[in-house]
Amino acid sequence: MMSTFEEEKYAIQRTHRFLFDLLDPQVTPKVPKYIRDRARQTVKHYPLSLDMFVERWYNEMSKEIQNES
Repeated sequence: MMSTFEEEKYAIQRTHRFLFDLLDPQVTPKVPKYIRDRARQTVKHYPLSLDMFVERWYNEMSKEIQNES
């Protein structure tokens, strides 16, 4: 099953929000420390959604240009 661009964008945004919620004890009070630590490590290296979509757009445009030549 292939996801649409909008579905992918929404999933990335929701995942980002979920990770930040895990980091906030007021939002998620009973989360164990090791889970918060893993969320913190993940957020540290989490790609910005814009970066991912610019890269995808660039790759798709490159393919179109190659197909035209």
